[in-house]
Amino acid sequence: MGPRPRSQTIQESAPLASGTEITVVNGKKKKYKITSIGKLIDDALAEVEKKNPKLKNVLNKNYTQLQLPAESLIGLINLIAEIPFQHEDLDAKDILGHVYEYFLGQFALAEGKKGGQYYTPKSIVSLVVEMLEPFKGRAYV
Repeated sequence: MGPRPRSQTIQESAPLASGTEITVVNGKKKKYKITSIGKLIDDALAEVEKKNPKLKNVLNKNYTQLQLPAESLIGLINLIAEIPFQHEDLDAKDILGHVYEYFLGQFALAEGKKGGQYYTPKSIVSLVVEMLEPFKGRAYV
């Protein structure tokens, strides 16, 4: 069995008490002492940047400074873990777009279609773009 995904390690570690030591596998095994959930997220994002130089100074790494309640961060981590990623259907360049689309769709379902607002599923938007057949430029869907 290979190493667990970073997101799974974060999700499993977030509810642990401050001061708990965990083993992190990031190329090699090392011990990590949890001081806060915010710091755990910040450190994980810093590691993501190390492995992906294009993300340097792009990710927001100030969860420690925000001093959000632990329950809020745990809830956010668990919510993101529920996003159904079908990797074979995703363009690796647009993972953030997929997350945004998922939350927008969930919000639209929760709120209904109040005041004439609606959400168009990606499959419909993609179909319209294909029918229009843009041969030049980019279509942001």
